[in-house]
Amino acid sequence: MTKTKPQEANGIGRLSRSKAKITIGSQQYDVCSLIRRGEALSEAYGTKSCVALCGINTWDLLALLLAFLVKRQSCLLSGVDTDLPKVVSTAIRQPSAGSSNDPSILSVESLPSPEISAVPNCFAVLSSGTLGQPKVIWHDIESTLFTALLVQERLQLSAQSKVLITVPLHHMYGLGAALLPAIVAGADITLLLNANLISLFQSLRSGEHDVVYSTPHQMRAVLKRLPDLGVKHCSLVMAGDAVSGELAQEAQRVFGRCFNLYGSSELGVVAISAANEVERLQPLKPVYFRSDTVHPEPVQATLSANNLTATPSPCLWVRHPYAARGFHDQQGYHPMAEWWDTRDVATVHHDGSCSLRGRVDLSVNRTGKLLVLAELEQQLMAWPEIDRAVASILPEQQAGGLTLALLVKANDGELNESVLRQLCVARLPYFARPDRYAISNDIPCLASGKPDRKTIMREYYNESKRHYSAVTATAG
Repeated sequence: MTKTKPQEANGIGRLSRSKAKITIGSQQYDVCSLIRRGEALSEAYGTKSCVALCGINTWDLLALLLAFLVKRQSCLLSGVDTDLPKVVSTAIRQPSAGSSNDPSILSVESLPSPEISAVPNCFAVLSSGTLGQPKVIWHDIESTLFTALLVQERLQLSAQSKVLITVPLHHMYGLGAALLPAIVAGADITLLLNANLISLFQSLRSGEHDVVYSTPHQMRAVLKRLPDLGVKHCSLVMAGDAVSGELAQEAQRVFGRCFNLYGSSELGVVAISAANEVERLQPLKPVYFRSDTVHPEPVQATLSANNLTATPSPCLWVRHPYAARGFHDQQGYHPMAEWWDTRDVATVHHDGSCSLRGRVDLSVNRTGKLLVLAELEQQLMAWPEIDRAVASILPEQQAGGLTLALLVKANDGELNESVLRQLCVARLPYFARPDRYAISNDIPCLASGKPDRKTIMREYYNESKRHYSAVTATAG
């Protein structure tokens, strides 16, 4: 497929010459200095093959990342405690607490000989593995920077922009949608690494930023606790999860402008809504959408152990000239196809934009109705009693079809399972009412802020099996 480059053709040149400045805590460095620092570290550590950068939560790790991108050196980006695939020979991470008196000294670990060949001139990210086995996804460095230029243009980032990034840099959202566009724009960038609510409150209240990258989960927590931050004339960019209409309205009231950004580990940034029009995603200029119910393999119901088939639904297919070059999974290496099946339920409009409903994998036919779990979760989280909600399909059968389980984190300490069931009966249509309910003080999440559905499913389903075993033994 022929790639049409943006007018500013050399993305690596823009990166290496950027006048952007980056602040972490009380320290600030310009990008050119960080690249030189990373090049020196690379020489010192003798990192010539594919290297895993674990966490990217220190100046040195960030410097290495930028240097590797400029040098077109293959590397893999991962979380701090991620199980590394057999594609890297060296893992570099921040040393554990107490292991070094000098926090600038990195922990460098030699690994066994790789069993997977790195893809030249590419960096790799890991898919979350929420709905299957994690993949090693290889992105061409120049292509990722081309996408960064398109994002910069769409969000109108400039050298005058003051950008706050609150999301991890080892994901395509933090790197490809936030950090790299801000760098090529020459913006002033603040990285809020390992963000918690207190540090996020403080950064937002400072009023120093006019562009904020966050997630719906973060913003939902912020706006529920501090409905008036005093932030005005700021562009809030959210991605990583569905943005409900209620959240978008509240974000618009507080920040002024709200953008919904859509992408994936395989594609990078795909589309960005117009300001305060989060329901419709406008594709980047060279990106095209189509809607189709045909899939290359049977669509499986989410997290099911019994090979349950979900309802065929109009799914979003994307043609993106700057998508990943390919990926490794358990079957080997696969080059990316021209059209990518996102497995997202979507409507493609006549103007080329699209509206998302949720995952095909997270949808189920209940009494002849298509229930998209993301829509159910958004509806529940709009209720004042509920802080977070995760719906799952259990590999059990109820009289009306598959078993729908609901796990909730409550805002109200008085909320119990009986009250929650009564609320669902009163407020939800019959086909959307869960069969099982659970309330937790916390909901397991991935580093991206998305619910960790594998962990939730494993813990909830095991608890469900123990419960039924006890009931059966008592009855016997």
